[in-house]
Amino acid sequence: MDADYLFTCCTEGLTVSVSPVYLCESNGCHSFRLNVRIRNDREDGVQLLERHLWVSSDGRGTAEVIGPGVVGLQPGISQGCVFEYAGQALVLGVIGKAAGYYTFNRASKNGGRLVAHWPIVDLIPDGWLQ
Repeated sequence: MDADYLFTCCTEGLTVSVSPVYLCESNGCHSFRLNVRIRNDREDGVQLLERHLWVSSDGRGTAEVIGPGVVGLQPGISQGCVFEYAGQALVLGVIGKAAGYYTFNRASKNGGRLVAHWPIVDLIPDGWLQ
């Protein structure tokens, strides 16, 4: 695990690591940047097809995000390579969590789909737990 990434989950050779960074508060909502790294330690390449994520807000509901790829891309990730991007999450209230999964297409001759899970990520503003 990379020391810069606080939350990590490995599924069938695909490691999803997430590091939340608190940005700001506005009208009782807290905004976070989510630095995401996907590392492919499989014996074949993969292509990220879609994301399915949830962001929960301390008893105030859950937002669901479903869509093709991430940040407008459906990247291929070769064996031994890494793809990184930054997303954003908004928490209604103070404390939240993010979780979910990505769906990939296998590049091997047999093909097929593969699901890689996100770690459960705590979204807590700086200084809140001090």
